[in-house]
Amino acid sequence: MTVGTYVTSCLVLCVEITGQENLKTPEPPLSKITEVSASERDISVKFLTARELLNSRRDYFRIPTGSKDIDRILGGGIEQGAITEFYGEYRTGKTQICLQLLLFVTLPVQLGGMGAQAVFIDTEGNFRPERIRQMCGRYEVDPTDVLDNIFVAKAHNTKTQVGLVSELSDFLNDHDVKLLVIDSLTANFRVEYTGEAKLIERQQALNRHLNQLSQLSAFADENPLAIVFTNQVIGSINKPYLDAPSAVGGHIIAHASTHRVQLRRTSDFTEKVPVLEATLVDSPNLPESTAKFHITEFGITDSDNETTRDFKDFLQQVRSKALSEVADSGH
Repeated sequence: MTVGTYVTSCLVLCVEITGQENLKTPEPPLSKITEVSASERDISVKFLTARELLNSRRDYFRIPTGSKDIDRILGGGIEQGAITEFYGEYRTGKTQICLQLLLFVTLPVQLGGMGAQAVFIDTEGNFRPERIRQMCGRYEVDPTDVLDNIFVAKAHNTKTQVGLVSELSDFLNDHDVKLLVIDSLTANFRVEYTGEAKLIERQQALNRHLNQLSQLSAFADENPLAIVFTNQVIGSINKPYLDAPSAVGGHIIAHASTHRVQLRRTSDFTEKVPVLEATLVDSPNLPESTAKFHITEFGITDSDNETTRDFKDFLQQVRSKALSEVADSGH
């Protein structure tokens, strides 16, 4: 067995040849190794110090989820320039959290929102504007002002889903979009790529799609988006009651997600306000941690009864803080 190694312009390619002991590949001349093509010379690479990068990230926003406990495990909320994944079984709050985030992004600044816009790509037919209108009751805001700043597109197959993300760059030039939500990321891929025979093809397609999202978030030249997607789970066929459900997509999605949050039920849904659990299972800078929350008429809230009950006090605190920040900025 011989191993030939060629180094050409920062690319290392290792080729293993088996069953051909006497086969020798001629090594390229040194001039070819060190030669830099014209296209490579045109690439402008800018290095930043870690301190410069830290300073540039100080102005990154975070979107609250409605639960202070969930915000705590996420370091303050959904992070700009990152991809956050929420996965779990049905009725664990995945879509409800996404709708709550849409509301916070589009709420006026004086109510503690961002006064911006959001995009929702619906792959399962779960988007309900009526639910957002209901959530607006928590803040006594005109639902029309909120709904006018949420842009929804339905993707019934992977081609449409990928195409919508591709076209989003042009859309962002004309709109003040801060958040992109895909609910769910994997539904269409599971339908179109079925069986083990198509597993590799599905994973490759998912990987390309996730790379699209990275270009709009972590690798965006300016104004990176906060991206949130939901993910389905699969259980074990052989031991359905013993093995915990795992997220669809395997390592491909695990590597692409900046923050992964698992949602699960912790109490019987016969209770008036069931307790749900959100666990941060993976993050590059945050420890694994768990939060408890409720889903109520007004949206996502903490499991603490006092927090759930006193909406008027909470609203007043949000308004006071927002007005104080506006006054301090001189606007």
